[in-house]
Amino acid sequence: MSHAGLQHVFICICTFGSVTLFVLWVHWAYTDLKERTQLEEERAQAISSFVLSILTPFAHVLGEWLGRRLDHIEVQARSQGRTSILAALRRKASSMLTGAGRPHGMTSNEFMGLWVISTLLGLVIGLITFGMLRRSWEGAPTAILVPFLLIGLLIPWIWLRDAERARKRMIRNALPYALDLLTLSVEAGLDFTAALARIIKRRPDTALSQELGETLRQIQMGVPRAEALRNLHDRVAMEEIFSVTSALIQADELGASLGPILRIQSDQFRIRRAQAAEKAAMEAPVKLLFPLICFFFPATFVMLFGPVFLQLLYGQ
Repeated sequence: MSHAGLQHVFICICTFGSVTLFVLWVHWAYTDLKERTQLEEERAQAISSFVLSILTPFAHVLGEWLGRRLDHIEVQARSQGRTSILAALRRKASSMLTGAGRPHGMTSNEFMGLWVISTLLGLVIGLITFGMLRRSWEGAPTAILVPFLLIGLLIPWIWLRDAERARKRMIRNALPYALDLLTLSVEAGLDFTAALARIIKRRPDTALSQELGETLRQIQMGVPRAEALRNLHDRVAMEEIFSVTSALIQADELGASLGPILRIQSDQFRIRRAQAAEKAAMEAPVKLLFPLICFFFPATFVMLFGPVFLQLLYGQ
């Protein structure tokens, strides 16, 4: 074999060995990282997304490191009378995670770590795409990186916003039935705590039952009822929950009967839900206007007038 052939074989062997070592190092680093994070078995089973199950250990470690830095930045900003944007984003993430029911047991620091990882992944994918375009298009602008960076920045917040909205929608739909059951239980002679326990027992797996269960645990631990109800509103942050908790706190302070107040609240929520359904039905034609004009009408016109146009064009 010639000297050039031996050099080519040596380069191939070195390349193969380097790639193999790199893959083994990544596998070892990920395994070690996953063991050090020690996610609970119940939480690991709750993570149904394959991508999220891969990114969660990295987000956990990065979130712990980032959380300590954000705590230090927030303390410095408060001492100087300023507001830290990153600390404000973490507080916003914590509020949204609470409203979403802590999906996958995620904390605010872990979400911030996941946000950083998503941003870096978007940037890396953008750089790879830019490099591939530069091979065939030398004048490719660097502005191509901006959409990928924005997607990486926004995807975690969009996912969290959708999760929060979906959970609030479930709570809103279940609230009238829960108020009816609470009203019947109170009018039948049960106290407020026993009535809450009855609602939770009837539908234990719903989002509303989870929030009411937390309120019930706080009351059983000695927290005043008014404070437990305020905590319920702070966790859910919904207008309907605020209306119910305000009415219950006021009735508790005045010593009024809970049954008539709960019945009025239930009737109001049914009227609101019917009005919301009517509003959505009236908005449907307006929302359908854009896809009709941009997609359905052009296809219809092509099918109807395409043959006529071709006949006029070719004279056949």
